[in-house]
Amino acid sequence: MAVSSISISGTAVSCAHCLSLLINGLEQLDGIVSVSADKKTNTLSIDFDPSISDADDIRARLRDLGFAAGELYCVC
Repeated sequence: MAVSSISISGTAVSCAHCLSLLINGLEQLDGIVSVSADKKTNTLSIDFDPSISDADDIRARLRDLGFAAGELYCVC
């Protein structure tokens, strides 16, 4: 399985609830291998199988979760 990675910088998701919502919500998308967030650098890293999901699928999932790629802020 080939794995691709994307990073979204400029994230400002700081509360545990929103961070959990974001990570768990993305992990439920088919093809997602891993999701991690670095609060110090405000970066979200996503590894995925490009034969199953792509960046557009990930952006759509983020929108479904109430976030906008590139503008990830706490929603609570």
